[in-house]
Amino acid sequence: MLFCSRCGSQLGGGARFCSACGAPVAGAVGIAQGGAPMVRLERSRNDRMLAGVCAGIAHYYGWDLTWVRVVAVVLAFFSGVGLVGYVVLWLVMPEQPWMLSAPASSATVSSPPNP
Repeated sequence: MLFCSRCGSQLGGGARFCSACGAPVAGAVGIAQGGAPMVRLERSRNDRMLAGVCAGIAHYYGWDLTWVRVVAVVLAFFSGVGLVGYVVLWLVMPEQPWMLSAPASSATVSSPPNP
């Protein structure tokens, strides 16, 4: 039996999140042992200049985006490896999914007073 480490409620067999408090289950697919979501190598939608490849690599490895772009440009100009590698990664790396905004909270509608 598995129990939530945050609220103590019993978890189902293949649960990724606690149904009571929403906490991620350690060891579940897509969840790191510390409870944080695992980072995937994917092209960025927000920090892109061309296709988001450099931003995706920088985010995945935790590097500074500016330095990743500088290295890619230097490799592209001096050896051509950077350009070929960028195009290959553009085709191979999945694109970051769209982030959906949270649904608007429904306003409480009170009934009008009776006359």
